[in-house]
Amino acid sequence: MFFQLVYVAAFVTSCWSNTPYRTSKPFNPLWSETFEFDRSADLGWKSIAEQVSHHPPIGALHADGRGWVYDEDMCVISQFQATAMKLYPDGWAVLSFPNTGTTYIWTKKDVQTIVRGFIVGPLIVHNEGVCVIKVQSLLLAFLFTYRLFISDYC
Repeated sequence: MFFQLVYVAAFVTSCWSNTPYRTSKPFNPLWSETFEFDRSADLGWKSIAEQVSHHPPIGALHADGRGWVYDEDMCVISQFQATAMKLYPDGWAVLSFPNTGTTYIWTKKDVQTIVRGFIVGPLIVHNEGVCVIKVQSLLLAFLFTYRLFISDYC
């Protein structure tokens, strides 16, 4: 159980690991636009995502594979300041393993992405905050903290 939690924590942190390198304009789907990706024949998984709302941008995702089911909804709230832009994700994610009956739940709302230097100066992107992954059936949680990281990538 503990090793599975560590693997889930690695999966959760992977979405933030390359944030400093994703500085181009993001994909901006229209309201009710749906994206379906089916690799069940060769890789054993499929996913479907939909833009539920455009203002504010809210997306929903469902994916399932051999032995796991993943659901997520996400809303990004942006705040502009004089020299920085802060992005606050809001939503939840659930990863279930039906074979073992284990369910992991986490939210990304306590980790903010900060972009500095988008008007003048070098572009700096970093994440700050805390993410807690909870195991639904046990009193077990995984806590990790993102601290200030200055990227030299521009």
